This record gives sequence, structure tokens and C-alpha cells, in this order.
Amino acid sequence: MTLSASTAHITTTIESLWIYPVKSLAGIALTQCEITPHGLKGDRQWMIVDDQGLFVSQRKLPVMGLIKTHLEPDNTLTLSIDEEISATKPAQTATVKRSISLHPDECQTPCRTWVWQDECPAREAPTTVNAWLNHQLQYKKPVRLVYFDKTGSRPQDTARFGDNTPFFADAAPLLLCNSTSLQALNRALQPGNTNDHNGDDDLTMERFRPNIVIATQTAFDEHDYTRGSIELEHHAQAQAPITDTTIDLQLIDHCQRCSMITLNPRTAKSQKAVALFDALSRLNPMPNNPKAPAFGVNCTIDMTNHSTPPTLKQGAAFMLSR
Repeated sequence: MTLSASTAHITTTIESLWIYPVKSLAGIALTQCEITPHGLKGDRQWMIVDDQGLFVSQRKLPVMGLIKTHLEPDNTLTLSIDEEISATKPAQTATVKRSISLHPDECQTPCRTWVWQDECPAREAPTTVNAWLNHQLQYKKPVRLVYFDKTGSRPQDTARFGDNTPFFADAAPLLLCNSTSLQALNRALQPGNTNDHNGDDDLTMERFRPNIVIATQTAFDEHDYTRGSIELEHHAQAQAPITDTTIDLQLIDHCQRCSMITLNPRTAKSQKAVALFDALSRLNPMPNNPKAPAFGVNCTIDMTNHSTPPTLKQGAAFMLSR
């Protein structure tokens, strides 16, 4: 990782790549992934909705984070839950499998769904899948799994993201986070705010649900830059020059964080909630709201020079520029 003398550029590498096939369920760490104008391939193309078609998330149902996801190359989705979690469910547990799979082609029934104020076209999963989900989640309302109907489109937030639209993600197609910023937050959460701790209780990046994770020399550097450039050919050296074989990101704005970041992704229990919000608000508030914590940057993707989806790789050179 290098910092230029003028600080006009920072060159680092991609530490990790993440997708979340089902909005608010557990994510998948990848070593490489195709990228499209809608985000990383496979990211949030599925969603769980209530009986009114409104999306359901960990904000209302923390146990969602304990359902694991897996995607096959043909886009078959598998949902699974650990045995010890399944054992806590009410009657019929013995007859309910710990995993279930389906392909998007099995979603035939069109339905109306909403992510915040956006109406999103979708198709409903089969009743067997929805019965499995309802058994595992035990929500106060019936829920359904839906798949984004790609024959339609989501309304564009042109003021923020131009022509870029995600599938079921909350806002932008891509979220960029900085592991150095997470280290600063963990230090701030230690008793006495000392740098000397064993890290056993450190927050992990999973609770912030990034798509791309980088590391810079200074925490929250990511907010001081407007563009990102990713080298599509992997080089061993982080200082390798960015060539024309790149894909460009626009770093749009701060990602304001909600209560989901207080949930431990391994237990679905709230952890350090008040301290976490206070510490992050002090370290990195939203530009126009000092009481609101921000972590990560909403990004859009420039596909102008790519006729087919390019592949990002863990370890690829990443350059931030002003």
C-alpha cells in the first residue's frame, strides 16, 4: 500500500469481495466475481418480503443473518441453517430439512415488492420454499422469497446514482469499505480507548456487509476520494501500475449505518449497540448530521469500456483518486 506525496492517489489492493444473494441473509466471501452495472454478480437478486410485498430485513428479524446462502454457477440458490439453530425451532423440526434449494426459473408468479419507496418487479418462489422460510424465521407475518424480475427494472435514483440501479440492495449497486477504518473503530470501543488489546471481542467486517474491502494507511481515507480504479489483471505487487485494463468506480457518498451493524453475525444478538453508535458517530459522522454514524462509501460502476462483465479478483490493485 502506497500513499503519493500529493495524496492525489492511494494505491492498495482488494482485501476481500462479498456478495449477499438474498437481501439481509448471510453473505458469501469470494476470491473473484464478475461485476455489472447492477453490482457484483449474484448480489441481492433475491429478497424476503412480508404479506404486503415490503422487504423484511435484520432490522426487524435479526435471525435472518443466521441463514446461510450458496450459489451454484447456474444460479441455483441454496439456503441452509446450522443444526443447533434448527433444533431451537418449534414442532415439526424433525420433518423440516436444514437446507433447501431452488433455481430462479422456478419462480413463476409475478408479484409487487418494495425496497423502501422503490417498487421492484419480482417473481415469487414456490410454496415449498416459502414454507421452509416461515418455519425457520417464525416471523409475525407470513413471508415469501422473491427473485428480481429482470424483464422489468427498478426506478432510478438519478440524483445520486445516475443510470446505475441495483437489484434489491438498499441504495447503490456497490458498497466499498476500509479495513483500516474498522481497526480504528475497534480501538475506540476498547475500555480506555487503548491500542493494547487482544482483539477477541473485535467487530468483524461482516456486520457492515461490504462488497469490496480495501485497506489504506489512514482510517476513513475512503471518504476523501471520488473515484476508484481496479486493475483487472492480478499483479503480485500492490504498487503495480494501473493500466487500461481497469474498471472504474464513482464514490458517491457516505453510507449511513442503521441498527444492523449492532448485530453479531454469528449469534444474531445485539452487541455494544450504544457504544458502537456513539463511537462511530464521533469517528466518522454523516457530513450533515454529526449524530448519525457512517461507514463505507456508496459506489456506482462505469461499464463504458466493457462490452461483457469483467471479473474482479481478490488481491487486485485498487487506486483511489480525487
